Amino acid sequence: MILAMNDPVPASVHIDAIDTWSGGQVQATGLALGLAERGGRVVWVCPPGAESAARLAKADVRVVTIPMRGQFDVLAVARLHAVLRRHRPEVIHCHSSHAHTLGGIAARLARMPVVATKRTDFPPAHGWLTRWRYGRLVDRVIAISEGVRRAMLSGGVPPQRIVLIHSSVDCDHFHPGISGGPVRRALGIGPGDLVVGMVGQLITRKGHDLLLRAQPDCHVIFCGDGPQADPLRELAASLGMASRVHFLGFREDVRPVLAAVDVLAMPSRLEGLGVAALEAMAMGLPVVASNVGGLAECVVDGETGRLVPVEHVASLARALRETLGDPRLRRRMGEASRRRADQVFGRNAMVERHIALYRGLLAKD
Repeated sequence: MILAMNDPVPASVHIDAIDTWSGGQVQATGLALGLAERGGRVVWVCPPGAESAARLAKADVRVVTIPMRGQFDVLAVARLHAVLRRHRPEVIHCHSSHAHTLGGIAARLARMPVVATKRTDFPPAHGWLTRWRYGRLVDRVIAISEGVRRAMLSGGVPPQRIVLIHSSVDCDHFHPGISGGPVRRALGIGPGDLVVGMVGQLITRKGHDLLLRAQPDCHVIFCGDGPQADPLRELAASLGMASRVHFLGFREDVRPVLAAVDVLAMPSRLEGLGVAALEAMAMGLPVVASNVGGLAECVVDGETGRLVPVEHVASLARALRETLGDPRLRRRMGEASRRRADQVFGRNAMVERHIALYRGLLAKD
């Protein structure tokens, strides 16, 4: 079957075994919505109670919920296979590790082409399982950054199976015109006070503790939930920073939080790409980040922010001090960030690249 570029968007089933909400789910649901907006028939499969189900149920996307307990859940495979036979998609797209295995097996049983997305920059373990999952179980694996692509190659994934499609940001939704005044006033932060922020789960690999140990001479805002909340509060108190560190928890809309900060920090220990960095860039913010994973592809050092060695607190402190202390530098970097987000990481380009990938797979049939 040969498809032209003006052919209809291929019908697709998207499988995600994660029930929480994070940057990966932002990207996956954004793709599903973009395909539906272009006229594609889209079915979203996820566990019961998943946040993605509630969000997509309001859109023109069919949602099916299936319990998925581990990557070798035989009953889940049978249920997924039934979904595929019922909806007859042209392409199956798996958006998480367990979905990769479960959905891949179901798709192979249904004799349908399957794509998986890898979002983390740690390499898969060498061995038969990796060869099976990446060499046999899927037709293509999408790397969301060059860092993720390199990690897959180092883990033995065949290079011909890997396609690079960067994560994206909706630059119409995230833009510099949003006010952060209400957030600042609610936290008792004055209009002239400097603020550095982090948006993301409170987990060790995000490096919130590294930001606190850098002891920036400003207010710090943490937006997100996670198991490190109490340890981080204790660390802030031990460093004498408790009155300047604000824990906002999960926010449905992070735009007012981003608008309230002067610099976004991402001192991650591991990062596939960094959705929060893209959102901050679209909002016109400079980003100070670890030179790790895909963050080095988001942030252009000295142009849209600063890159520092991973887990190097002194370098992080210096970069924050220099960026926060120079208003003209912040303004110049923020303007460059917005341009880069729009030109390189726009949502429309990401959706079109996926459509091209789907069409390419179908053209081989």
